[in-house]
Amino acid sequence: MRTHLERVDVKAKKPNGPKKVTGLRRQAEELPRTAKRNVAAIPGKDVQQLMHELQVHQIEMETQKEELRRTQMELEAARTRYVDLYDFAPAGHLTMDTHGTIMEANLRAETLLGINRKELIGQPLACFIASDDQDIFHRHCQEVLKTGTRQTCEVPLRKEAGVSRWVCCESLAVHDESGRITHWRMALLDVSERKEAEAVRREALSTLDAIVDGAFIFDPQTLRFRYVNEGAVRQVGYSREELLRMTPLDLKPEFDEPRFRAMIAPLVSGAESAHSFTTVHRRKDGVDVPVEINLQCVEPGTAQTRLIAIVRDFTERMKAEKAVTESEQRLNLALDSAQMGVWELNLTNDTAIRTLRHDQIFGYPSLQPEWGSKIFLAHVVPEDQDLVKKRFEEAFATGHFNLECRIMWPDQSLHWIAAQGRVNRNHKGDPVRMMGVVTDITERKRTEEERDRFFTLSLDMMCIAKSDGYFKRVSPAFTQTLGWTTEEVLARPFLDFVHPDDRLPTLREVEKQVVIGEKVLQFENRYRHKDGSWRMLSWKSVPQPDGTMYAIARDITEQKREEQQFRALLESAPDAHVIINQAGTITLINRQTEKLFGYTRQELQGQSIELLVPERFRGKHTSHRAGFFANPQARAMGTGRELYGLRKDGSEFPTEISLNPLETDEGLLVVAAIRDISERKRAEAAMREALATLDATVDGTFIFDPQTLRFSYVNEGAVQQVGYSREELLRMTPLDIKPEFDEPRFRAKIAPLVSGAESAHSFTTVHRRKDGVDVPVEINLQCVGAGTAQARMIAIARDITERKQLEENFRRVVEGAPNAIILVNQKGTIVLVNAQAEILFGYSRKELRGQSIETLVPARFRGAHPGHRAAFFADPTIRAMGVGRDLYGLHKDGREIPIEIGLNPIETKDGRMILSSIIDISERKRAEEEIRRHGQLIEAANKELESFSYSVSHDLRTPLRSIDGFSQALLEDCAGLLNEQGKDYLNRIRAASQHMGQLIDDLLNLSRTARHELRRKSVDLSALALGSADEVRKIWPGRQVELVVAPGLQAQGDLQLLRIVFDNLLGNAWKFTSKQERATIEVGALSHDGTTAYFVRDNGAGFDMAYATKLFSPFQRLHAMTEYPGTGIGLATVQRIVARHGGLVWAEGLVGQGATFYFTLGKENAE
Repeated sequence: MRTHLERVDVKAKKPNGPKKVTGLRRQAEELPRTAKRNVAAIPGKDVQQLMHELQVHQIEMETQKEELRRTQMELEAARTRYVDLYDFAPAGHLTMDTHGTIMEANLRAETLLGINRKELIGQPLACFIASDDQDIFHRHCQEVLKTGTRQTCEVPLRKEAGVSRWVCCESLAVHDESGRITHWRMALLDVSERKEAEAVRREALSTLDAIVDGAFIFDPQTLRFRYVNEGAVRQVGYSREELLRMTPLDLKPEFDEPRFRAMIAPLVSGAESAHSFTTVHRRKDGVDVPVEINLQCVEPGTAQTRLIAIVRDFTERMKAEKAVTESEQRLNLALDSAQMGVWELNLTNDTAIRTLRHDQIFGYPSLQPEWGSKIFLAHVVPEDQDLVKKRFEEAFATGHFNLECRIMWPDQSLHWIAAQGRVNRNHKGDPVRMMGVVTDITERKRTEEERDRFFTLSLDMMCIAKSDGYFKRVSPAFTQTLGWTTEEVLARPFLDFVHPDDRLPTLREVEKQVVIGEKVLQFENRYRHKDGSWRMLSWKSVPQPDGTMYAIARDITEQKREEQQFRALLESAPDAHVIINQAGTITLINRQTEKLFGYTRQELQGQSIELLVPERFRGKHTSHRAGFFANPQARAMGTGRELYGLRKDGSEFPTEISLNPLETDEGLLVVAAIRDISERKRAEAAMREALATLDATVDGTFIFDPQTLRFSYVNEGAVQQVGYSREELLRMTPLDIKPEFDEPRFRAKIAPLVSGAESAHSFTTVHRRKDGVDVPVEINLQCVGAGTAQARMIAIARDITERKQLEENFRRVVEGAPNAIILVNQKGTIVLVNAQAEILFGYSRKELRGQSIETLVPARFRGAHPGHRAAFFADPTIRAMGVGRDLYGLHKDGREIPIEIGLNPIETKDGRMILSSIIDISERKRAEEEIRRHGQLIEAANKELESFSYSVSHDLRTPLRSIDGFSQALLEDCAGLLNEQGKDYLNRIRAASQHMGQLIDDLLNLSRTARHELRRKSVDLSALALGSADEVRKIWPGRQVELVVAPGLQAQGDLQLLRIVFDNLLGNAWKFTSKQERATIEVGALSHDGTTAYFVRDNGAGFDMAYATKLFSPFQRLHAMTEYPGTGIGLATVQRIVARHGGLVWAEGLVGQGATFYFTLGKENAE
């Protein structure tokens, strides 16, 4: 029993940890199999014990299950931690297949590559590498897959949003059990900062090479130099290669290695950031050079630790210090002469050493036995004591003491002192001593108070500025002008207030003062007002040696605005304007001056005015100029003399000059307005010539004064027109020959011309001749010199007696016209109608005149009609109106009338008008409707004819084929039974039936050409003729025919119908040249009555021209069937096709000499 229990004991080897599921499964299956063996033989006590064991086993199983569940949770937590560590690792991790395609990526890789992880999967990593470094990356990939070992490379990624990133790629191949590489993993580390640092390091080393001081970089472990600059080479005399094999100990005779390592130890450990000391460097030539060394450590406490030593040779400084020592004595003498007191304060016991001058400044004639900070403070007025304490505190913090305060002398008089000094510290950094100088500044303060009063009361903007770009003080006028508070002005750099366009010029002016010390006598720029506007300021400034600038500004905004207005007025002036000073120097010109004289502004400004005066006048011009400045008043220059200007090209031109004095800040100037009167001179010459011409004209020309109305000139035409002599007319006025006008009415008519409101005025009136006859005239009136004292009126009077007669004749023609005539102006207003128009539209003449033409247009067309009218006036040509449209007029009773309108533009004295000829086409419309109805009947008849033609074709062809077939059968099958006469009869029957069949075909073709729908398009007649000739050759095999077809024959026509034309014409040519040994056929074209005529010419049988008219009639033949077979339908078909194209066909020929057939194809083929 015990042995059995041992077999089924489940407690053996209790697991220390979770077991695999498969092992537990095997134990569970084994237990029932073991338990079933000899169960009946087991005693009851053993059964109970076995049950106990089973219960224990069950508890153990549940415990193991719980342990397994807890282990699974731990594994899941560990997996989550691994995933988080993988995703949030500082390096990017990628898994890629052997083709370099990304299979997995963590979040850092997503960030480095700049693309979402889902989009990243499946992409080749190479597409993220910068194009210039693709080769490096591909070699890296090949090495990984070739060697299977860890490989590293550094490459830049593609730029994203302008940002460049470098990564270090560390790759390792993954092998399967057989050793084959299945994929590979890569870690991406962002090394951009290191790359930038390396670039900075290279730049730093480059900078170090450029400095004068020696720069030495060495390893703190080996002390071997890693880098030396050119300054170091010059300093110690060794070459760079020699120095890189040396250590600092080779140059420093004062140091041994332990002492040197002890000195750099705090730097290497990071305890100190820098260390400075003085020593000597022994040069290669053995000379010891005193040097000051500044020692720093880069990356202390790491393997990359490096020490940088900047070494300065202070041999010259030592010489300078000696010179300083020697000059201290001279300084003491200078202090005495400068009335300065020197003091030294011991801060530990508050006692002071000072000079006699020090105590004298405090009001004591001799040195006092005791002095200290407390005694000093007791002399300070109570109001300034807090300031003094504050300055002492600042000195302890900064090391510098600077103070101005008021003190009270023993005699109770108030004085100002200025004290400056510095603080000395002990080795612990505590202040232990102060030393400095003190000066009595009482007089200076009084001067400053007076300056301050002037500063405050000045109307100009006053300020003090420092070289740091800030105002130190501004006057009240400054803030009043710009609107800012004093605090706002002092808190910002003064360039912040300057207009952006003026900042660079302002900065240049400041540099002149600060760097060169140059005074600014005049400078202008724009400052921003607090309200956002800009104020133009004019500056004067004086620099001080310490960089302080004292400046005065004046607001010249309004002055500039006035100057701009003046300049704009000057520039827009039509005349040239030159401004000169008393020295005769040109200070300002306008654009017209440049244009007039040919000089640029830069060439003239600053030059003498005599440059523009011709050589022959320059001698006297200076005295004339001096005379004007002696008596400056506005006047014309050179009254009574002809003046001339001199251009840059040396040409002279006549001028008219007016002079005006101008008072300015720079003194008295003269403004000279110069006008080129070349045109006037030419106009005067032209006027003289014109007057001579006017004397030769037929029209009357009258020139009179608009004030007196007296004639000042009349030409010969005027004399002939009114019958008065020229002498008589020059004593008369226009009122003497114009009976229709009185003086008020006439002056009212010419007033707009005299004032310049109008340039011309035309009207008709009558002139009363000397013999009392009234002559109708058309007058064109103009004013020359309108608005001036020289104004003159010019009247051109034309005798319109004949025109009046012509107008009367025109009215008679219009009135007698059989059509309705309507004259319309550009506004669409009816000006004239005739009697036929009254009859056609039902309105009286009186009702229509002055009305809009749209009155006669049906309402449905009125909206578009003004546009049609405007289009006609834009392109006025004689044409029919509304081509392709039905036009209707509107009768007074409201009914519409179909009409046809012809438009004709005519020029009248009132402008262009339209003369409309209107025809009532009601009868024509009814006739067209009748024609349309008949056309429908004809179309129906044609359809019946087409049906009949088909029946004829079918019903006649069948018996004809039977006759021909049976005749042929008899000839073939019964030839032995027939004599020659019988055979001849059968052959005649066959020939007649075949001829009849051909005749039917030709008739049907002729019928079809009449019914075929005409489809015009561009047709290549040359190609068409060649195609037809090829078909004809098949019918006449073996013939030798010379065919000449002109290339490039084109026409607009129906391709199918034109093919029939050439089939017939070329077929006839081939047929009628059959008896010629050398047949020639030509196809070409020529010009005929403004269109193109095409022809087919042959050298065949020809014909008698007496029968030419019969050629194109159906069934008409000029030759016997036995001579030339045919039906006589072909040319009739050609004639019908050409007629359908709107063309003509004709023929020319001579018997035995050939024939030529010509045809045209309508207006579409006109030249």
